[in-house]
Amino acid sequence: MIVSVIRHGETPHNKNRVMQGWGEVPLSDLGIQQAMQTAQAMAATPPDLICCSDLRRAVMTGTVLAAVTRAPMVFDAGLRERNPGSLLGRPYEDALPFFTDPGFEPPEGETFAIFSARMETAMSRLAQEHLGKVKHLALVTHGMVPMAIMHFAFGKPPAECLAMVIPNASITTLRYDGTWHMESFAAAAHLGEAATGRAGG
Repeated sequence: MIVSVIRHGETPHNKNRVMQGWGEVPLSDLGIQQAMQTAQAMAATPPDLICCSDLRRAVMTGTVLAAVTRAPMVFDAGLRERNPGSLLGRPYEDALPFFTDPGFEPPEGETFAIFSARMETAMSRLAQEHLGKVKHLALVTHGMVPMAIMHFAFGKPPAECLAMVIPNASITTLRYDGTWHMESFAAAAHLGEAATGRAGG
């Protein structure tokens, strides 16, 4: 089974470098454009099912993908971004350890290890549930999710994972047969000059 992990399109908080975490932030106009470009890029090999984070920016991205590919969409809170807790709404500059220190635990938030374990649980559950039932599963989610995948599925050190660049609306393509295999990571060529973003939700 192919599993496409899609980061949502750009939001105003992404552009302005503000922590959005579990906040309900919509896509910007550019983010909507990016979502459409991603959907069009996937139209030739559309997913059979879209599982989407329930946060607004992911829902908006998934809705565009579903409209173009005609795939059904369901929501899963397990696919939410890493929780920044009390850092929500703060400038990135005030939250640098969140992006650089794997052991940093923001008040009321998640360490990278806790987040990675949550993603492993959610993705394994979804993959096992749909293995043998669909050929292509799309997960519409957030910027730190591919970092967690590289840690829990491929054993990359947390500090190395946190330094990875994950553009908005990029696609990480995996193959799942009971274990995870990497096909491509954070691909963004389909966005052209509209490619933006690093991480932060």
